[in-house]
Amino acid sequence: MFKKVDNPYKLLFSIGIISGLLGVFIWPFFNYRIIGFYPKQAHSQIMFFSFFWSFVAGFLMTAIPRMTGSKFATRLDLFWATLLVIVQCILNYTELYKHSYLIYLLQILFLIYFVVPRFLEKKKIPFDGFLFFPAAFTMCLVGIVSYYFSEDSRFLVIIAGEAFLTNLIVGLGSRLIPALSRIPNASMHPGMVTPLNFKGVTIKAILLNLSFLLELFFFLEVAYLLRLLVVGFIAIKSFGLFKKGSAFSMLAVGLKISIVFMLISYVFKIIFIQHSLIAHSHLLYIGGLSLLTLMIATRVTLAHSQTNLNYEFKSILIFSIVMLLSMAAIFRWISNFNFSGAWLYLSIFVFAIGVLIWLWKHLSLVRSSNIQKD
Repeated sequence: MFKKVDNPYKLLFSIGIISGLLGVFIWPFFNYRIIGFYPKQAHSQIMFFSFFWSFVAGFLMTAIPRMTGSKFATRLDLFWATLLVIVQCILNYTELYKHSYLIYLLQILFLIYFVVPRFLEKKKIPFDGFLFFPAAFTMCLVGIVSYYFSEDSRFLVIIAGEAFLTNLIVGLGSRLIPALSRIPNASMHPGMVTPLNFKGVTIKAILLNLSFLLELFFFLEVAYLLRLLVVGFIAIKSFGLFKKGSAFSMLAVGLKISIVFMLISYVFKIIFIQHSLIAHSHLLYIGGLSLLTLMIATRVTLAHSQTNLNYEFKSILIFSIVMLLSMAAIFRWISNFNFSGAWLYLSIFVFAIGVLIWLWKHLSLVRSSNIQKD
């Protein structure tokens, strides 16, 4: 009935970048009285529910049909995904936070509706990292429902936001990151299935998500130490953090730097447990999750645009994006609790330049792909 869309990432990645810019520029808008409300909650919800979610949706709606050999997304699927992101930004810019988290619930249910039937149809799990998917969506739903009863925004940020993303990154990263880093014997092909280690993955998933629950109930030292150990183990064992690729790749450098930012964030939270948790978290959000997201999205765009993958190797653009987002993370860390001032604005500026460079390259690849199809 509805025409299929084989590359939903094209639109959703672009919408994600625009959302991210709206999410960070909300602070200058507040400081210069363009908006009249304190935007702390709006900022975090736009970044998690619009920026990151757009990339998650774009990746899953593009990759899952290929990985499982199932039907592609339709124009209606893409319409709803895009509309939900736009509505999120509008709701948060108008302080309708309760409506915002309900829309986020719809976004998560939409992804479940899209992903689960495709796995059930083919009864195929491409690799054991996909076993983190149930944990990711379960934690997210628990966070949303818990917020409904408690109105404690930590349920949204820690459980429905960070835990959701971390589970997906750990799960997908176990296959994607070694392959994108060109580590020998880490090839990745559509429809490829590998032996499953249910016991090992289950233990890692339980420990990882236990760390988020411990954080929620203020057992902070134990929570961050446990997460550092679990993610650190996965980074070394599964991601190949210290393994050398078969060829030098700037994309691989970006991926490894993002993983290091994640681990440093956990280390700093343990060492400076009484101070600057917000600042340490932004090392994770900007240098870790945002950079890693853009690096993976770069490969997705390249792979589906029928473009030579040599762009990954010594591209000055990738180098610039990696450096700019790393600087943005460090500048935001220096700004600490300040939501104004030179360091914060410098962080916003270099973050914006980095993601705009990424968007420019993304759109140029999309245009070239469309021309080739025509």
